[in-house]
Amino acid sequence: MKKPLLKTNSGYTLVELIASFALLLMLVTFAAMSLPQYLTISTRMEQSVDAASLADILCETINAELSAAAVSPVMPGAEQAVPAAVTITPHGSPECDEITFLNADGYTVTVKIGKIDEKSTDRAGNAVDLNGRLVILYTHDDGVNSEETQWFYGEEVYMGMSISDMNFTPVEDIPLEATPVIKLELTLIGADDKVYLASRYIACRNLSSSAVKVDDTVAP
Repeated sequence: MKKPLLKTNSGYTLVELIASFALLLMLVTFAAMSLPQYLTISTRMEQSVDAASLADILCETINAELSAAAVSPVMPGAEQAVPAAVTITPHGSPECDEITFLNADGYTVTVKIGKIDEKSTDRAGNAVDLNGRLVILYTHDDGVNSEETQWFYGEEVYMGMSISDMNFTPVEDIPLEATPVIKLELTLIGADDKVYLASRYIACRNLSSSAVKVDDTVAP
């Protein structure tokens, strides 16, 4: 004798299946539409983080050099040291300012941005394009021989970005014998042509404010 089949309410109706597939299709469509926007936002955030990191590296590098600007060493027969003038050489856009000063080792230091077609070589002898990159020149002249050393960061530090502008501005209303403060402003350009701005106030702790000069003779 056969046992009767048990009645059950398990399973899905055709309407339920259609509704489920429609809902799934809507979710997939929404995800597909949102993904490009998410990737764009994620890319922009990553680029902003990279720009902030690069700006911090560059500002700190310049700060380490400029804040240590020193006075000229005492020459034989001289009564006292002569303050080394920090000279800011302004240029018109699209060029950048240059700043020159003496460091504690007696080297003349020039901080500038590489120009178009300005080339150099790295330690391995490979050609390096310095356009839009921070360049620091160390020059030593003992009256007989002159030696110049060029320093710059490698391409990997810039992460596809470059420097389009660099400005140095002495902070005004500082007493002559007080520590001079110089405002550094950098403009970075990303691979997507997006502009990033950064600034830093740098105190030249070894100098008086009268030692900072702006050379307007070459300004446009």
